[in-house]
Amino acid sequence: RMWAQYHEYRQQGTRPKQMFLTKNEVLCREVQRSFNNMGRAWRKRIESNDPGAIEPDWSTITDAEKPEFLTSSEWLEALDVVLPGEQFFTQFELKKRVDTRKEK
Repeated sequence: RMWAQYHEYRQQGTRPKQMFLTKNEVLCREVQRSFNNMGRAWRKRIESNDPGAIEPDWSTITDAEKPEFLTSSEWLEALDVVLPGEQFFTQFELKKRVDTRKEK
């Protein structure tokens, strides 16, 4: 159903921005993987019924249109960078937090 709604929005020219946010890093990546797998299955099903109904791949979808899958740490760091005023994390702390996640 999620993919059907996404396709409907695309046909109307609307570009919704979806986000999945969780504290658990493993859950975040698994939901992202499931989302991508469901999308491939949904596109194959629709293409077999109406080949012109949808785009065959993500090539026509911009990064700004794709859903975000973030952990709470990633979200807080992103907010800290874009919100006005003094940042909570120093640049060193941000880099250290990102590097620590990459090591896992």
